[in-house]
Amino acid sequence: MTIIAYNAMLITLLPAPWLIIWSPTRFNAASSTPSQRAWTMTWLAMGQVFGVLAMSSYSWIRIRVDQYIAAAGMNHDTFAIIMVFYACLYTVLLSFGAVGGMVMVAKMIMEDEFCSRI
Repeated sequence: MTIIAYNAMLITLLPAPWLIIWSPTRFNAASSTPSQRAWTMTWLAMGQVFGVLAMSSYSWIRIRVDQYIAAAGMNHDTFAIIMVFYACLYTVLLSFGAVGGMVMVAKMIMEDEFCSRI
């Protein structure tokens, strides 16, 4: 994927979830609490951050891995271990927003009379 295609994809796809949420709600708080809004928006934002990091990391690794390994003076096994460590670290750090958002949505579903009867 070229850098132009990647940037075009980012420009068009990153605002899409926000526009989809905005179109029916106009971001009107209604009866939701600030923590409910914060956790669900954090879930969305962290998902987008993780997606951008994953795409950027993949492109960087695919294109420059041999150059980086040669410059750092390490072998492929060491580099692979380091990359797995960073991937796990990113996943753990970025999953807090998703877990918090899911817990908050589950609480909202359980509080709703219609959804809790189903």
